[in-house]
Amino acid sequence: MRIFQHLDELKDSDGVGNDAIGMHTIFNSLGWDSNFITRIPRRGNNLANANFYTLSDSIKMNTNDIHILHYGGQGYPISNFINLAGKKIFRFHNITPADYFKNTTTPEIYASMFRFESLSYLEIATLSIVSDAAWCDSPFNAYTLQSFNFKKTEILPICKKYNISSKVAAKDKQNNICFVGRFAPQKKWEDLITFFKLWKSKHPNSKLYCIGSIIGAFDGYFHRLTSITKSLGLEGDVIFM
Repeated sequence: MRIFQHLDELKDSDGVGNDAIGMHTIFNSLGWDSNFITRIPRRGNNLANANFYTLSDSIKMNTNDIHILHYGGQGYPISNFINLAGKKIFRFHNITPADYFKNTTTPEIYASMFRFESLSYLEIATLSIVSDAAWCDSPFNAYTLQSFNFKKTEILPICKKYNISSKVAAKDKQNNICFVGRFAPQKKWEDLITFFKLWKSKHPNSKLYCIGSIIGAFDGYFHRLTSITKSLGLEGDVIFM
């Protein structure tokens, strides 16, 4: 059996990449022929028993093939996926609402994100017609697809195996909180900081460690986070790293 996973780009450092690589590991263990087709050529670590193709490569497909499209919004040209022979599975990750960017970046970037969201939902409507099933990585994402009438919808969490340490860390008696992620609007850092104000009223010695990178297009958003921290009287307790 041949499996083809389709995605814009296979990265080692994001949720979609973790999911696709995890699926590849399982397909490998079942003795299936595991393949990737991407718009942007693979630049990450080598994967055992994986075949990598780009959209420009000529591959002869047959009706016994299974195709999985990892979808997090517009990017991968869906016409290539729609016209393939074989079974088709729509693997839905999420679409970030444009509203998250409305007051956090320039009007031009917000307009671009609004267009991205609108076109993404139009693509989903098309894909719901040709897909044999939809695999969602969360119940919320399955709820998002309810109105699109996919033939079959399943919830399948991100397919990644984690190494669990047997060593137990010492209990943090100060009840500190640490969050890791990009300083981007869709991460909703402002909600965490506002929540921490209440948390600190219950745990006076606690700290909030915010660890991430500043995205150039959203440097105004990072300034907004520092302003919220100051307005709540949390300077010195919310630590940006």
